[in-house]
Amino acid sequence: MQSRALRFCLIAVIAGLMTHTVITRPAVAQKQGAALWYAKASINRVTKPNRKRTRPLATRPLTASLLTLQWRIVKRGDGNVKVEVDPSSEFKTGDQLQMAISPNQNGYLYILHYMDGQDGKVLFPAPNINDGKNFVKVNQEYYVPSRCSNVPQEDDCWLTMSPPAGAENFILIFSREEITTLPNDVNESGNVTVKREIIEDLKAKSKQTVMEIKPRDDVDGLNVARYGKWVRNTNKKDNEELITSLQLKHGE
Repeated sequence: MQSRALRFCLIAVIAGLMTHTVITRPAVAQKQGAALWYAKASINRVTKPNRKRTRPLATRPLTASLLTLQWRIVKRGDGNVKVEVDPSSEFKTGDQLQMAISPNQNGYLYILHYMDGQDGKVLFPAPNINDGKNFVKVNQEYYVPSRCSNVPQEDDCWLTMSPPAGAENFILIFSREEITTLPNDVNESGNVTVKREIIEDLKAKSKQTVMEIKPRDDVDGLNVARYGKWVRNTNKKDNEELITSLQLKHGE
């Protein structure tokens, strides 16, 4: 009788341990994913030209998340459905795409599109997205382009692969402060362009160290990126901006 009671106690203890493991494992994974996404470091604030400051820069190192973006590409499916696709695929003329961008903190976002050797066309900020502002909020996903005014359904808004075929280049810039040489508030429709020289100057003056990270699917409030990437500036001595390039293959 005592032996049977002991067996029951052991079974109950083991069952309790298994239940505890099942319950706590997602919480542990969530902490790991969040720690990677919001990775903090002691950074130095750096005075940069052509920046609009809202407050004086800290004179001592401060603890803050390293600038990080998640990006992914979605393609228009039947019925205007967003389907995430592999960005390394070759896209055809007529394909309709959107870029989905999420930041790991509040900041200022710029997205430019250009063909080889041309000036950049501003995709973000845009008059129909975020009230034309380029201030973006942590973990909010921004679809670019979106909310077009020249289509019957404003949410049926896409970047259409148009001739000629070639490399479709995109520049994503995420900054702690507004960059005054780039548009920050677009209230009117129409094409807004940025000279190629301005883009190259920003790249040349950035001291960033860019690292690509495989996205995690366990961060609360962040949409899962199956094929996308996390891109981070890991330079703790100059973490004022993150500039990353994305190239899509545009076939016939």
